[in-house]
Amino acid sequence: MGSLSEADLNRIDEYTKNLQSKLDLAYLLNRRKDPSSGSNIHLIGSDLDFIIKDDIRRERDTMSWKGIRHSLGLKVRGQRTRTTGRKGLTVGVRKGVARPAAVAGQAAPASSATHAPEEAKK
Repeated sequence: MGSLSEADLNRIDEYTKNLQSKLDLAYLLNRRKDPSSGSNIHLIGSDLDFIIKDDIRRERDTMSWKGIRHSLGLKVRGQRTRTTGRKGLTVGVRKGVARPAAVAGQAAPASSATHAPEEAKK
């Protein structure tokens, strides 16, 4: 990219901006049957980011199933969620934590607190 001239960069930019007029196959475009215009368009850069965020916002506002899943931060496209897609803190076994002596198979030391109720009864 660094060795291309300014004219070549402009030509590549114009080609990507007008991609829908150059392609006969609509399935090669990234936005088929746009809800607002009803036409097939190809978006690039920040336009694509804006349209995706706007689509998610519209789904949240209409309270569709996908919008609810987006708002809860869960999987949207039917993936399993029993073991995958977990975010946040780890739940379950922690690695590298020292186990107490009683759990490791050794006898627990006798403490004076366990004998105190027996002595109180006498």
